[in-house]
Amino acid sequence: MFLEVVAKPDTWCNSDLQPVSKTDPLAVCLKLKQPGFCTGDLHMRPLAEKVSELAVQTLIFSVIHGKICFTLNGISTIVDSGVDFFIPRGNYQCQSFN
Repeated sequence: MFLEVVAKPDTWCNSDLQPVSKTDPLAVCLKLKQPGFCTGDLHMRPLAEKVSELAVQTLIFSVIHGKICFTLNGISTIVDSGVDFFIPRGNYQCQSFN
């Protein structure tokens, strides 16, 4: 069995995992994707919001620029540029401030 241990080149997509367009409120670059988790970068346009969604695996992101509030199972946390955060399985949503 082959296990992916090296991140792939950047491929950006929208929340539906389709190629990102200039009007998409957010863009995600998934770098490593495993059965139990995935890692990547998250870019959200100013005041963009990702509506509540069920994470079926742990998500690990780096905030490249700006400030993001993410809510996980009803508890909100604010993170900004340079911070890595993870979202365990469960309901979550994100909103950008700038």
